[in-house]
Amino acid sequence: ALVSNLPGEFAPRAMRRISTSEEVADALREQILKRELAPGARLPEIPLSNAFQVSRNTLREAFRLLGREGLVDHLPHRGGFVAQLEEADIRDLYRIRRILEISGARAVGTASERARELLRRQLTLLEDAARRGIWRDSVDHDLTFHARVAGLLESPRVDAFFETIAAQLRFGIAIMNVVDEKYALPGERIVGQHARI
Repeated sequence: ALVSNLPGEFAPRAMRRISTSEEVADALREQILKRELAPGARLPEIPLSNAFQVSRNTLREAFRLLGREGLVDHLPHRGGFVAQLEEADIRDLYRIRRILEISGARAVGTASERARELLRRQLTLLEDAARRGIWRDSVDHDLTFHARVAGLLESPRVDAFFETIAAQLRFGIAIMNVVDEKYALPGERIVGQHARI
Protein backbone atom coordinates (compact mmCIF):
# COMPACT_ATOMS: atom_id res chain seq x y z
CA ALA A 1 0.00 0.00 0.00
CA LEU A 2 1.17 3.54 -0.73
CA VAL A 3 2.00 5.72 2.26
CA SER A 4 0.21 9.08 2.27
CA ASN A 5 2.92 11.10 4.06
CA LEU A 6 5.66 10.72 1.44
CA PRO A 7 7.54 13.82 0.21
CA GLY A 8 6.06 15.58 -2.84
CA GLU A 9 8.26 13.87 -5.42
CA PHE A 10 7.15 10.48 -4.09
CA ALA A 11 3.51 11.32 -3.50
CA PRO A 12 1.02 8.63 -4.57
CA ARG A 13 -0.18 8.97 -8.14
CA ALA A 14 -3.06 7.25 -9.88
CA MET A 15 -1.48 4.91 -12.41
CA ARG A 16 -2.93 2.47 -14.83
CA ARG A 17 -0.38 -0.31 -15.00
CA ILE A 18 -1.09 -2.27 -18.11
CA SER A 19 1.33 -3.66 -20.63
CA THR A 20 0.75 -4.04 -24.34
CA SER A 21 0.38 -7.79 -23.90
CA GLU A 22 -2.31 -7.18 -21.24
CA GLU A 23 -4.16 -4.86 -23.64
CA VAL A 24 -4.06 -7.55 -26.33
CA ALA A 25 -5.18 -10.16 -23.78
CA ASP A 26 -8.09 -7.90 -22.74
CA ALA A 27 -9.23 -7.53 -26.36
CA LEU A 28 -8.97 -11.27 -27.06
CA ARG A 29 -10.70 -12.13 -23.78
CA GLU A 30 -13.61 -9.90 -24.74
CA GLN A 31 -13.91 -11.58 -28.15
CA ILE A 32 -13.76 -15.04 -26.57
CA LEU A 33 -16.40 -14.27 -23.96
CA LYS A 34 -18.68 -12.71 -26.59
CA ARG A 35 -18.20 -15.88 -28.66
CA GLU A 36 -16.74 -13.88 -31.54
CA LEU A 37 -13.91 -16.41 -31.31
CA ALA A 38 -15.38 -19.90 -31.01
CA PRO A 39 -14.04 -22.65 -28.74
CA GLY A 40 -11.26 -24.51 -30.56
CA ALA A 41 -10.70 -21.63 -33.02
CA ARG A 42 -7.11 -21.21 -34.13
CA LEU A 43 -5.50 -17.87 -33.21
CA PRO A 44 -3.08 -17.26 -36.10
CA GLU A 45 -0.05 -15.32 -34.91
CA ILE A 46 0.85 -13.33 -38.02
CA PRO A 47 -2.64 -11.98 -38.82
CA LEU A 48 -3.31 -11.23 -35.14
CA SER A 49 0.03 -9.53 -34.52
CA ASN A 50 -0.60 -7.43 -37.65
CA ALA A 51 -4.15 -6.60 -36.55
CA PHE A 52 -2.99 -5.51 -33.08
CA GLN A 53 0.21 -3.98 -34.49
CA VAL A 54 2.35 -5.85 -31.97
CA SER A 55 5.24 -8.29 -32.19
CA ARG A 56 4.60 -12.01 -32.17
CA ASN A 57 6.37 -12.20 -28.79
CA THR A 58 3.86 -9.70 -27.35
CA LEU A 59 1.02 -11.75 -28.80
CA ARG A 60 2.47 -14.95 -27.31
CA GLU A 61 2.67 -13.24 -23.92
CA ALA A 62 -1.03 -12.35 -24.27
CA PHE A 63 -1.71 -16.03 -25.05
CA ARG A 64 0.20 -17.00 -21.89
CA LEU A 65 -1.87 -14.57 -19.80
CA LEU A 66 -5.09 -15.99 -21.23
CA GLY A 67 -3.72 -19.50 -20.77
CA ARG A 68 -3.45 -18.89 -17.02
CA GLU A 69 -7.16 -18.05 -17.06
CA GLY A 70 -7.94 -21.23 -18.97
CA LEU A 71 -9.18 -19.32 -22.03
CA VAL A 72 -6.40 -20.07 -24.52
CA ASP A 73 -4.27 -23.13 -25.18
CA HIS A 74 -0.83 -22.21 -26.53
CA LEU A 75 0.84 -25.21 -28.09
CA PRO A 76 4.52 -25.21 -29.10
CA HIS A 77 4.99 -25.08 -32.89
CA ARG A 78 1.19 -24.98 -33.37
CA GLY A 79 0.23 -21.61 -31.92
CA GLY A 80 -2.75 -20.46 -29.91
CA PHE A 81 -6.25 -21.89 -29.83
CA VAL A 82 -9.35 -20.82 -27.97
CA ALA A 83 -9.76 -23.36 -25.18
CA GLN A 84 -12.62 -25.82 -25.11
CA LEU A 85 -14.45 -26.81 -21.94
CA GLU A 86 -16.26 -30.11 -21.66
CA GLU A 87 -19.13 -30.84 -19.29
CA ALA A 88 -16.67 -32.54 -16.92
CA ASP A 89 -14.59 -29.34 -16.83
CA ILE A 90 -17.64 -27.25 -15.89
CA ARG A 91 -18.59 -29.73 -13.15
CA ASP A 92 -15.04 -29.58 -11.80
CA LEU A 93 -15.10 -25.77 -11.72
CA TYR A 94 -18.35 -25.78 -9.76
CA ARG A 95 -16.93 -28.40 -7.37
CA ILE A 96 -13.94 -26.15 -6.63
CA ARG A 97 -16.16 -23.10 -6.31
CA ARG A 98 -18.40 -24.89 -3.83
CA ILE A 99 -15.44 -25.80 -1.59
CA LEU A 100 -14.19 -22.20 -1.56
CA GLU A 101 -17.60 -20.66 -0.96
CA ILE A 102 -18.58 -23.03 1.85
CA SER A 103 -15.26 -22.28 3.55
CA GLY A 104 -15.91 -18.55 3.12
CA ALA A 105 -19.45 -18.81 4.50
CA ARG A 106 -18.15 -20.68 7.54
CA ALA A 107 -15.63 -17.86 8.15
CA VAL A 108 -18.30 -15.14 8.32
CA GLY A 109 -18.13 -15.01 12.12
CA THR A 110 -14.42 -14.14 12.08
CA ALA A 111 -14.42 -12.04 8.89
CA SER A 112 -13.71 -8.33 9.15
CA GLU A 113 -16.51 -5.79 8.83
CA ARG A 114 -14.88 -4.67 5.56
CA ALA A 115 -15.18 -8.17 4.02
CA ARG A 116 -18.82 -8.42 5.11
CA GLU A 117 -19.54 -4.91 3.74
CA LEU A 118 -18.02 -5.84 0.36
CA LEU A 119 -20.41 -8.82 0.25
CA ARG A 120 -23.42 -6.65 1.15
CA ARG A 121 -22.49 -4.07 -1.50
CA GLN A 122 -22.12 -6.79 -4.11
CA LEU A 123 -25.58 -8.10 -3.27
CA THR A 124 -26.96 -4.60 -3.95
CA LEU A 125 -25.19 -4.50 -7.34
CA LEU A 126 -26.52 -7.98 -8.20
CA GLU A 127 -30.06 -6.98 -7.19
CA ASP A 128 -29.87 -3.93 -9.45
CA ALA A 129 -28.53 -5.92 -12.43
CA ALA A 130 -31.15 -8.66 -11.94
CA ARG A 131 -34.01 -6.18 -11.82
CA ARG A 132 -32.76 -4.40 -14.95
CA GLY A 133 -32.64 -7.78 -16.71
CA ILE A 134 -29.24 -7.27 -18.33
CA TRP A 135 -27.84 -10.77 -18.85
CA ARG A 136 -24.13 -9.92 -18.94
CA ASP A 137 -24.30 -7.66 -15.89
CA SER A 138 -26.25 -10.33 -14.02
CA VAL A 139 -23.60 -12.95 -14.79
CA ASP A 140 -20.72 -10.63 -13.83
CA HIS A 141 -22.34 -9.48 -10.57
CA ASP A 142 -23.41 -13.03 -9.72
CA LEU A 143 -19.85 -14.36 -10.08
CA THR A 144 -18.43 -11.38 -8.17
CA PHE A 145 -20.96 -12.00 -5.38
CA HIS A 146 -19.74 -15.59 -5.05
CA ALA A 147 -16.13 -14.36 -5.10
CA ARG A 148 -17.04 -12.07 -2.18
CA VAL A 149 -18.42 -15.07 -0.27
CA ALA A 150 -15.07 -16.86 -0.72
CA GLY A 151 -13.47 -13.49 0.10
CA LEU A 152 -14.75 -13.81 3.68
CA LEU A 153 -11.67 -16.02 4.17
CA GLU A 154 -9.61 -12.85 3.59
CA SER A 155 -6.86 -14.75 1.81
CA PRO A 156 -5.20 -13.04 -1.16
CA ARG A 157 -4.31 -16.47 -2.57
CA VAL A 158 -7.90 -17.70 -2.37
CA ASP A 159 -9.04 -14.44 -4.00
CA ALA A 160 -6.56 -14.86 -6.87
CA PHE A 161 -7.49 -18.52 -7.31
CA PHE A 162 -11.21 -17.70 -7.31
CA GLU A 163 -10.59 -15.01 -9.94
CA THR A 164 -9.13 -17.66 -12.26
CA ILE A 165 -12.07 -19.98 -11.59
CA ALA A 166 -14.50 -17.11 -12.27
CA ALA A 167 -12.82 -16.39 -15.63
CA GLN A 168 -13.27 -20.03 -16.61
CA LEU A 169 -16.87 -20.04 -15.37
CA ARG A 170 -17.64 -16.94 -17.48
CA PHE A 171 -16.10 -18.78 -20.42
CA GLY A 172 -18.19 -21.87 -19.70
CA ILE A 173 -21.34 -19.78 -19.47
CA ALA A 174 -20.47 -18.12 -22.80
CA ILE A 175 -19.80 -21.50 -24.43
CA MET A 176 -23.09 -22.92 -23.21
CA ASN A 177 -24.82 -19.73 -24.39
CA VAL A 178 -26.66 -19.96 -21.08
CA VAL A 179 -30.33 -20.63 -21.40
CA ASP A 180 -30.53 -21.07 -17.62
CA GLU A 181 -33.60 -19.10 -16.60
CA LYS A 182 -31.84 -17.48 -13.68
CA TYR A 183 -29.86 -15.45 -16.21
CA ALA A 184 -32.37 -15.41 -19.05
CA LEU A 185 -35.15 -14.15 -16.78
CA PRO A 186 -33.36 -12.59 -13.81
CA GLY A 187 -35.39 -10.99 -11.09
CA GLU A 188 -36.82 -11.66 -7.66
CA ARG A 189 -35.86 -15.36 -7.62
CA ILE A 190 -32.12 -14.72 -8.09
CA VAL A 191 -32.25 -11.80 -5.64
CA GLY A 192 -33.95 -13.94 -3.01
CA GLN A 193 -31.50 -16.81 -3.42
CA HIS A 194 -28.50 -14.55 -2.98
CA ALA A 195 -30.03 -12.56 -0.12
CA ARG A 196 -30.44 -15.85 1.79
CA ILE A 197 -26.73 -16.58 1.31
